[in-house]
Amino acid sequence: MVGTYDINGKLRAEINYIDDLTVSRAYFADGPGIWEPQGHIVALPSGVTVESYIEQCLEATLNYMRNSVNSPINYPANGWGINSNSWNQSIHEFLGGDTVVHDYNGIDYGNGKRVPLWYFRKPR
Repeated sequence: MVGTYDINGKLRAEINYIDDLTVSRAYFADGPGIWEPQGHIVALPSGVTVESYIEQCLEATLNYMRNSVNSPINYPANGWGINSNSWNQSIHEFLGGDTVVHDYNGIDYGNGKRVPLWYFRKPR
């Protein structure tokens, strides 16, 4: 499970973040609560398997984590700017997945904004 969050005012990527795990466990054990997961089907690039896409997504996430150490992105306090929804759509664009602007629930003012794609490339 990969996600991005406002951690100390910065847009941070995390793998298996405890809040996501807690909500997911509750959802699958008890059904939807106050936080209902959202799902969107991503159109994969031609010839790319689901397994390969997931591996590429994890690699790009790790690259983002490394690159954002020295060049962190500030998380917008009011939602206007690059936020977690922006990040989600940016990584799919970087990987060649669909580029549809999804209308996610919650504060998604940044859904038309993108993380600069160099964040997802392997650091030099």
